[in-house]
Amino acid sequence: MAATGAQAVFLGTVDVPTVAAFMKAFQQQHYNPKILAATAGPDQGAAFIKAVGKSNATGIMTANGWYGGSKSPDPLARNKGRATIGKDTLVWQASTKV
Repeated sequence: MAATGAQAVFLGTVDVPTVAAFMKAFQQQHYNPKILAATAGPDQGAAFIKAVGKSNATGIMTANGWYGGSKSPDPLARNKGRATIGKDTLVWQASTKV
């Protein structure tokens, strides 16, 4: 993937270790796409930050924004599309209504 020089990467990941492994491989190859989106992993908040490091988490996107305990049926209405940890916006979550 790094050899292509693609500026957008969309990963079909299943958990934090999977996306962390991709990110580590990208770093080893000095590959830094402008957009990195993963289907799972970044949505795990603190576990994701611990695995990849806070400085590496900025700008990583995930489409996994649904939570059954939510008081709002639309997570974007509740958090304006941002998942925040402390004062820094670290992971952007998108969702679509079905």
